[in-house]
Amino acid sequence: MNETGRAGFVMANSASDARGAEAEARAKLVNDGMVDVMVTIASNFFYTVTLPVTLWFLDRAKTDTAHPRHGQTLFIDARRVYHQVTRKLREFTEAQQQNLTSIVWLYRGETESFQALRQRYLEAMATWRDTEVTDPDFEPARTYRGLAAHRQAYAAALVGLAGVVVDWREGVRLLLSKEAEAALASHPTWAKDLTELAELTADTLATDKAGLVALSQRAEALVNFADKTLRPAKDKTWSGANLRGGLRQVLDDLNSLLFVTERVGYFAAQLAWLDGHFPNGEYRDVEGLCYLASQADIAAQQYSLNPGRYVGVALDDDGRTPEEFREFVETQADELARLHAEADALQSEIVRDVKLLFMDVLREELA
Repeated sequence: MNETGRAGFVMANSASDARGAEAEARAKLVNDGMVDVMVTIASNFFYTVTLPVTLWFLDRAKTDTAHPRHGQTLFIDARRVYHQVTRKLREFTEAQQQNLTSIVWLYRGETESFQALRQRYLEAMATWRDTEVTDPDFEPARTYRGLAAHRQAYAAALVGLAGVVVDWREGVRLLLSKEAEAALASHPTWAKDLTELAELTADTLATDKAGLVALSQRAEALVNFADKTLRPAKDKTWSGANLRGGLRQVLDDLNSLLFVTERVGYFAAQLAWLDGHFPNGEYRDVEGLCYLASQADIAAQQYSLNPGRYVGVALDDDGRTPEEFREFVETQADELARLHAEADALQSEIVRDVKLLFMDVLREELA
């Protein structure tokens, strides 16, 4: 215990449910009011311990019956909250740690800390979205200029590349071989993609990562077709057009835009996590995450201090409608039937081959 009367311990999960003397010790801690917060975390958080563990937080001040949280224990099941560092090691990100801590703040009535964390997320999201940010972890340091600026730069790079391709194509039109002219005639989407990229603006750019990447892939396909299919053998303008350089600029601007988009989305997601779980900035029980138990609740569970017994199980929503789920099940059933049929046919072939093998062996012995 420190001077505030609070202490924290890392215990094996089994200690939360063990019978005998351990159960008696838990009952005394609970009945005295010392058990403040119990947090279960996933496996592989420690190099030397691969199993899930439970964090015990005790508070001597709560033994006072006048204490506002006397007789209450907060249970948090954080087994699904982690960042996978390597195949054998997990950890909490700073945001995950702060978000879990915010549950404790609300439970303890420290709403100012919760609101301060929420404000930090708001400010960080706005900073990456609207202002200039310098990342010193690179050499030289990288500067990002806000979401709108990077969308504008990416659109401009795509439009600029499309314009250079058009100019180059017009310059070598009379030098195209018959094979190149035939390839161009049989590839109508090339000209269509060229026109669409040339007409892009920051406002018409896709907003999702897949859509943004798809635009760069279309630009790369344009350059590759021009280089490998259209480019005349004696073209002296290719080097000056520098289409590959323009494509590199497109990819550089795409990477910058994706990074800023990811940072804005990251802080927006943290804000959504707080508001989604605790919409009024007040503590509430959340299925699968946290539960505020009374001494009677814990006694009814034979003084188990395992958070999983209290928080319940949060069911994952796969986003499918009932009709889509029914179609999915039917498709999987058809696939399973097909695999069974293939397995039966394969088994018949194996049986036949084994019989033939034994017949050959028998003939050799009789001979």
